[in-house]
Amino acid sequence: MHVAIIPVYNPNDHFIKLVKEVKKHIKDIIIIDDGSKIPFSINIDGVFLIRNRFNRGKGYSLRKAFKLCIDKNFKFAITLDADGQHDPSLINDFVNKKNHSDIIIGARKIAYPMPLHRRFSNFITSFLLSVRCGINIQDSQCGYRKYNLETYKKFNYDLDGFQFESEVLIKILGNGGSLDHISIPTIYNSSTSYINNVRDTLTFIKLYIRSFTW
Repeated sequence: MHVAIIPVYNPNDHFIKLVKEVKKHIKDIIIIDDGSKIPFSINIDGVFLIRNRFNRGKGYSLRKAFKLCIDKNFKFAITLDADGQHDPSLINDFVNKKNHSDIIIGARKIAYPMPLHRRFSNFITSFLLSVRCGINIQDSQCGYRKYNLETYKKFNYDLDGFQFESEVLIKILGNGGSLDHISIPTIYNSSTSYINNVRDTLTFIKLYIRSFTW
């Protein structure tokens, strides 16, 4: 059984439309409002909205959603971002992927229209994580993913920010987990990004070094 997870903070005007598009391709959706400044509501069958009292970070929100998925006996979770950069119609490709890899990641073409600094950052982090995990990770920063929850729950996680997604890769793939990729388009729009390049790069470096002590 599959479920879609969408973490969101201060959603744009197109968010409800995005949720409706996602609903066309999957029955169950969990939305995690990470303490948005302006509260919003969603009244769509099969869409479950949970809220953080204040902004805790993407990692905290995903961990909270994964726990709910496991409690509700979902087997697979598909995560996608709320900014419209992930095409909802590709959910079918993730659902129908039959090789049952522990993680499936959307692989974007690392070129225009991706900003140059993001291309460089993605190349470096993907290379380092590939070396650390002993497996080729094509696009480590893509949040469009499918997780096998039976594998996910074997490990403990503690990062609250964006680097949670790297933590998951290291703990699962670095311990013999399997990986596959699905080609997805590179979509960039005018949505506000909450990534702090300097801060998040430093956090990644700390995570990478600390991971050798796990």
